[in-house]
Amino acid sequence: MDGESGIATGLKLGRAKLVLVDGNVGAASDVKPPTASLTVATPHDLSLAVLPHRKLSVVVGLSYDILAELHDIDGKQFRLGSAAAIDIRIDETYFKIKNRPKNGSFIFGTPIKTGKTQVSWG
Repeated sequence: MDGESGIATGLKLGRAKLVLVDGNVGAASDVKPPTASLTVATPHDLSLAVLPHRKLSVVVGLSYDILAELHDIDGKQFRLGSAAAIDIRIDETYFKIKNRPKNGSFIFGTPIKTGKTQVSWG
């Protein structure tokens, strides 16, 4: 883990316990430091989800998030950071995109036309 940026890089598969050490609290203190677990795993599948209801049918005029979800073989979801690069594509004849982050991991917008369209990623 990089002490300046706080970015952790997985070097091998497995699980590690992280302990937040506060430089202002002495080692002999009775204060228990906060901990977290970090899991490094191999991606297994990528799927798309339509929020807020996780249904593939949408209503013209309402707003939705379409997001990419990456899971390991056990179905546990990865957090896609800013370094991820995904390109979600949808026919903008049917869906007006209002927001798309730089990493492309989701799109926010509104259906504008009744019909069927493909949503894909690359």
